[in-house]
Amino acid sequence: MDRFARWPEAFQMSGVQADLVARTFATHWVVRFGTSATITTDRGRQFECDLFAQLSKLLGTKRIHTCAYHPQANCMVERFHRQLKACLRCQRNPGKWIDMW
Repeated sequence: MDRFARWPEAFQMSGVQADLVARTFATHWVVRFGTSATITTDRGRQFECDLFAQLSKLLGTKRIHTCAYHPQANCMVERFHRQLKACLRCQRNPGKWIDMW
């Protein structure tokens, strides 16, 4: 999510392995929007590995980590995740969407 424009993007992935996350970030986000001065991530293993550190170094971006077990530190992204999950649940069960809100 771009914090300045508040523009979210979501990409379908088959897993959350570090190489898959790094490849998806580079081929979808960086190609479309360019590099950022900073990247804020949670402390997931896919972001804490050497691969993502090297990708950040290669792109010239500074990594900022949110506090562990404190989702409020990344509230814009957490809110987007909640809305996206609700939309996906409604799409999976179109006849019951009113019960899900």
